[in-house]
Amino acid sequence: MRRYAATSVWWCGRWVVRYWVMRLPYTPDDAVYMTSVVLRNKFQMPPSVWKSLTDERRAEYVSWELWDPANVKKCACSFLRPTW
Repeated sequence: MRRYAATSVWWCGRWVVRYWVMRLPYTPDDAVYMTSVVLRNKFQMPPSVWKSLTDERRAEYVSWELWDPANVKKCACSFLRPTW
């Protein structure tokens, strides 16, 4: 349990320093993570659908930079809400 707690604290601290304090661009892995979170929370995409997407489709979603609220507004149209 302690190891999990220490890992979580390290991960959260790294995230805060890199992206909130230093305002660095997301790494490719973090961009994928943020895209999946936005699709799950804002567009109600089930995690199983995200996992079943092709790499090309995931890359397309990541390229839209949906973690930026301005881009979410631009992309909030019917093609993002297929019948999962």
